[in-house]
Amino acid sequence: MLAKRATNEYYTDEKQLVFDLADVLNAELKEVINAGCEFVQIDEPLWVGYSENMPWLVEAFNRLVDGVKAKIALHVCYGNYQLKKLFSGTYADLFPEILKVNATQLSLEFAVNDMEPLKLFKVYKTDMEVAVGVIDVKNEEIETPELVATRIRRALEVIPKGKIWITTDCGMKFMPRDRAFGKLKALVDGTKIVREEIGV
Repeated sequence: MLAKRATNEYYTDEKQLVFDLADVLNAELKEVINAGCEFVQIDEPLWVGYSENMPWLVEAFNRLVDGVKAKIALHVCYGNYQLKKLFSGTYADLFPEILKVNATQLSLEFAVNDMEPLKLFKVYKTDMEVAVGVIDVKNEEIETPELVATRIRRALEVIPKGKIWITTDCGMKFMPRDRAFGKLKALVDGTKIVREEIGV
């Protein structure tokens, strides 16, 4: 939803602006892939705030990645400004429509919601990989490795181990550097605990 952050002095129809931006970015993505990139993550931090537009947002996303020969991840979060959510909507508002995106992987914030999105994956099945955020990037408290491991174990009850990726909820632009480092260390150490348990 780059359109929500762009200065628009031409379009009277926001939807048309979104689709035209998708076409421009599609060409740029193909250039990036031709230069050797194999994995692309598209961030959509505004979808939760505009769930009523999901049918055409999905269509625009699919237009954006059309013909792009790479692994595509879609990251949808709640936005983040000064460690606070920008939107009060829920992922439930995006399902099942979001599962129609042409992506290999879906990346969501789980930790900030006490792993609540797992319920959606019990109801709605997908062949996509799921990148599970196990580090809350809106809270400066550093997770323990055991808490990270517990979150991963909960996710593995719903998402097959061959389809799960472990990550932070989102970026840590507003997180103090020492806290960010501590959180990333907990992410690695907690993941190691579970890897040893399940033998991967």
